[in-house]
Amino acid sequence: MSQFELNSNTPQILKQLKTSIRGYLLRGMLIVVPLGVTAYILALVYRLTAGHLVPPLRYYTGQLPEYMVALLSIVLFVLLLYLIGLAAGFVVGRRLIRLGESILEQIPVVKAIYGASRQAVDALSSEEESEAYQGAAMVQFPSVYARAIAFITGKITIEGEGAFVKLFIPTTPNPTSGYFVLYPPESMDDSPLTVEDAVKSVMSAGLISPEEPSAPESHTAPHAPMLNDSAINIKINMPLPNQAPPSASHHFFLDARKRIFNGLLVLVPIGITAFILNFIYDLTAGRIKPIAQVLVGPVPGYVTIFVSVLLLLLLLYFAGHIATAVVGKRMIKLMESFIARLPFITTVYSATKQIVKTLVDPTSGPSFQEPVFVPFPYKGVYSLGFLVGRMTTANGKEYLRIFLPTTPNVTVGLLEFYEEADVHGCNLSLEEAIKMVVSAGILGPETISFLPLAPVDSNGEMPAGALE
Repeated sequence: MSQFELNSNTPQILKQLKTSIRGYLLRGMLIVVPLGVTAYILALVYRLTAGHLVPPLRYYTGQLPEYMVALLSIVLFVLLLYLIGLAAGFVVGRRLIRLGESILEQIPVVKAIYGASRQAVDALSSEEESEAYQGAAMVQFPSVYARAIAFITGKITIEGEGAFVKLFIPTTPNPTSGYFVLYPPESMDDSPLTVEDAVKSVMSAGLISPEEPSAPESHTAPHAPMLNDSAINIKINMPLPNQAPPSASHHFFLDARKRIFNGLLVLVPIGITAFILNFIYDLTAGRIKPIAQVLVGPVPGYVTIFVSVLLLLLLLYFAGHIATAVVGKRMIKLMESFIARLPFITTVYSATKQIVKTLVDPTSGPSFQEPVFVPFPYKGVYSLGFLVGRMTTANGKEYLRIFLPTTPNVTVGLLEFYEEADVHGCNLSLEEAIKMVVSAGILGPETISFLPLAPVDSNGEMPAGALE
């Protein structure tokens, strides 16, 4: 090749080299990034669980290598879960767990955190086959002109309205959050995707979707006929007809998994509560821990923690005492009016104040009055919401204020205004309705009834005797 030909081909060679390098870098990212994210999440889970056993183990293991201590802590943590799950299967164990929960429910802030954690874990962690995702579907959402991926969680019959399918419509890229909606079978299409393929497609915003989707299992029935049966019978993990019976070792592993799972159901709410309380301690009493150390001198760490909490309670008491006085109220109002003028700080302060107010007194502020069903996202489809009050517009038209929560976080959602004729009361209690939303319909009755609404005033309060 002559010098002239080499010079003329140089831009093309550089372009090919650039394309090749970029391609290799992208392929490398596709391998390294998922591994890195997985390793990070596993390390975080380890630090929040078995990692807490490392300090006491280090005291007894001496010069054992770090990786051996870490491995031993994981083994002991799994064994601990198994023993707790085993104890939870006996009457004495269940009574001890209930006793511990009754003690936690007597502590104001702890009660709110533990109760919410326990409810979420109970709703989202059921291992019954009938309480798993039963298949994927395509539904008209958010309008009749579009389709969205949804997961079937069961069926429900509304007396006087007919049979509906309970669906969870996930958000992207987090498929654990979304909307719980009741759809008539004629508004649904069978999805060509398996549950696993559907989850991948949602998480990737459609970027990862099989060009030739897996064929639905032979035991998956069409949606409309399925609703005429006594129960929805889609089971993604059903054994094949000719499958050999499980061996004794298989039974042992199934039993061990069940025990470990039950142990998680006990420990996870406690762990979440402890984590949040530790976070609150670091933000509050932990800030005055140095003062406590100066006051008490060289004492064990738990004594310093106890003294710092005691000092915080005394500080809170005097702050509350000042806040009830006329001068104190004026000072607080003056301070809050000053904070309200600061753009970013006022948002943080207001949100923090509302969170603390809710934790200390869950009944403060607007509250859910009763569960209701409303047409959402359009007529013929129902969503479970909560009636919070009434509103009258400037031209005198009245609407009911309805809060439509997301799943599983019922503290986030949409505030919608409906005419009273479009809002249906139901025979669900508030607790049953919240569990139903949190679990995307997995926990809930198979039949519900629409009932007349209780009278509600503009402040969201029912008049005296309305429910009598």
